[in-house]
Amino acid sequence: MKSRIFSRLFLGFCLVVSGEIMGRAEDNSSAPIVDTIIASVDGQPITLRDLGRRIGRPLRTVDAASETSVQAALDAMIEEQIVRIEAEAKQLSVSQQEVEIYVAEVAERNGISAAQLKETVEKGGKQYADYLKEVEFDILRSKLAGSILRGSVSITEKEIDDYLRQEAGHSFTIKSSAGVDLSQVTIARSGRADREKRIVDEVKEFLEDGGDVGEIADEISQADGVSGSELGVVSEKDLSPEIVEAIRGLDEDEVSKPVMSGATIRIFRVNDRQDSSDEEESEENDEVSVSQERRREIRAILEQKRMQDRIASFSAELLKRHSVEKLLQQKNQKRITREGGSRDR
Repeated sequence: MKSRIFSRLFLGFCLVVSGEIMGRAEDNSSAPIVDTIIASVDGQPITLRDLGRRIGRPLRTVDAASETSVQAALDAMIEEQIVRIEAEAKQLSVSQQEVEIYVAEVAERNGISAAQLKETVEKGGKQYADYLKEVEFDILRSKLAGSILRGSVSITEKEIDDYLRQEAGHSFTIKSSAGVDLSQVTIARSGRADREKRIVDEVKEFLEDGGDVGEIADEISQADGVSGSELGVVSEKDLSPEIVEAIRGLDEDEVSKPVMSGATIRIFRVNDRQDSSDEEESEENDEVSVSQERRREIRAILEQKRMQDRIASFSAELLKRHSVEKLLQQKNQKRITREGGSRDR
C-alpha cells in the first residue's frame, strides 16, 4: 500500500517537474519542445508542430521567430490555408487524375518517365507523397486564380490603339471598323444553381438601371467572385461567337442573356453601337489601317501582361479577404520589448 502511494506521489512530482522544464523550453536548448499556436487564419490555428513538419525538423519559437526560411515557410502555410478556404467556398477541388496528368506532363517535358521523376524527387531529399501534395495545391491555386481573375483582364480598343502608337513612337489616327461599346460583369460559378440565378438576376437589374460596373461588387449581395469592367468599343470581329450571339439585336442600354464561359458567367450591357460613319473627324493627318489579325495579337499580348500583373498581386488580394494573425511575431515582439525595457531600467 505504501509502495503504491509512494509511486503515485513520485509520478505526480515527475509531472510537475516535467511541466516546469517544458515551460522553460524556449530558454533552454536541451529542454523538450512545447507546441503552441503561432498563427491563425480566420480563427483556424497553425501550430509550431505543424510548422516543424513543414520544415522537416523540430522547432522552438525562438528559432521560428528568427530564421528567415522558417518565416517564409509559415507565410506559405498561411497562403495555403487561405487558398483551401477560398476553394472550399467556391466548391473547387483537384482530382487524382488531374494530379497524374500534371505529373506525366512534367516528366514528359524533362524527357523522363514517371518512375524516373519519382526517383529524382526522392534523390533530392523530398518524400514523393509530399511532392504530390505540392502538385495538388499548385493545381488548386491555379483553379482559384482563374475563377477569381478570369474576366478581369479585358482589354479595350483604346488600349490597343495606345499600344500601336507607343510602338510606332508617334501619334496617328487609326481606321476602325464598326464596333459596339460594352460593359461586362463576370460571375464566378459556385455550382449552386439557386445562388447563381439570384446573382444573375441582381446583376441584370443593376445593369438595366445603368449602374457603374466598377462599383458592382459593393452593390450585389454575396458579391464574392463578381467583378465588372468597361470593355469600351470592341469590334464584333474580335468577340467570340457566343458573345456576338448574346448581344445580337440589342439596342443601347439593353442587357444580354448570361453567357456561360468555363467557370464563369458573363453578362454584357450595350452602351452604344458605332459604325465607320460615326467616327469623329480627327485633326491628325496621318491615318493608319491596322489588320484585325494584328489587333488580336496585341490584345493577346496585353491580356497576358495584365494577367501576370494580377497573378503577382493575387496572394496580397487573398490576404485582404481574411483575418490573419501571426502570433509568433507578436510574442517575439513582446519579448524584445520586455528585454529592451529591462535594459533601460
